[in-house]
Amino acid sequence: MRAPVDDTDTSQDDGEEPERVTPAEKRAALAQLAAIRAQTDRKIILVIHIQLGYHILRFFLPEGDAAAAAKVVWVHSFSVGLDAYRLAEIEDRVRDILITNGRHSQSMALAEYVFYSIFYFNRLTWRQQQQQAARAWEPYDIEPLTGKRMVIFGYGDIGRAAAKMAAAFGVTVVGVRRRLPPPEEQQPDVAVVLITDAAAVAAALQSADFVVNTLPHTTDTDGYFHRDRFAQMKRTALYVNVGRGATQVDDDIAAVLQQGVIRGASLDVFGQEPLPTTSALYDVPPERLLMNPHAAARSADQIYALCGRITAIAEAAAAGKDLSSFSVNRVQWY
Repeated sequence: MRAPVDDTDTSQDDGEEPERVTPAEKRAALAQLAAIRAQTDRKIILVIHIQLGYHILRFFLPEGDAAAAAKVVWVHSFSVGLDAYRLAEIEDRVRDILITNGRHSQSMALAEYVFYSIFYFNRLTWRQQQQQAARAWEPYDIEPLTGKRMVIFGYGDIGRAAAKMAAAFGVTVVGVRRRLPPPEEQQPDVAVVLITDAAAVAAALQSADFVVNTLPHTTDTDGYFHRDRFAQMKRTALYVNVGRGATQVDDDIAAVLQQGVIRGASLDVFGQEPLPTTSALYDVPPERLLMNPHAAARSADQIYALCGRITAIAEAAAAGKDLSSFSVNRVQWY
């Protein structure tokens, strides 16, 4: 049976980038998998992560071996973004396989990071730290959130979580996405702008106090946030990325921050990870830039949320329910 297709728009929940795998690690993992594949005639469910997921998929779905590929009935990715697996290259081999991801499992943690970032700048946390270290007592003004405007690019699950928090602080939210959300995902206080409407997107950027990037990485969003895009924002605007590093141009961010084009930025993801020590971002002062080593959702409880997602899908399948709401977008692969 052909796996159901979900063509709804979703945000990038965890924004994870590929980690480095040594040749020795790859050989050891594939040797273990070879033993597993040789010893079972049962149907196979693959739960993969970015580090070895690309190699695991091609091992269990070898080109020209339909019998081996037929054993795999479900592939689940802990990460939301699937671009590292390059599924489009093996689309004919995954056509009849249910493919799901970790959507919803880390959205709240990432939304928390968005507001942590905003408070870092609006409450001048960097100045607090400097004064404490210097044993100085110099009161200063902070910037309240009430009445501010947040524009969320890739407005989906993370965006909805952030919008709920924003409402509590009196922050107005505009969501930018590929298509209008389905009724069950609409939030009455959130205005939605289509990313294909250049004039509306420009107007949203010009009005934003906080620009939040949760975009998935696709051919359309590659390097989306570049120098010209930042130039459309207020000089007092803050930019926060908890999506994918490849949707921004790191060198442009360093330049616009040093030049004061925008007030500040908080980055959990980068175009290249680990971030090279030669990156110009390291030269930006802390009052302009907050950097996080791709760990905005990382916690001791993270594995429970990820496994909870798998359990929910398995229970729905066992009950014979429609799985289309769990299946990834097979056009954009997220």
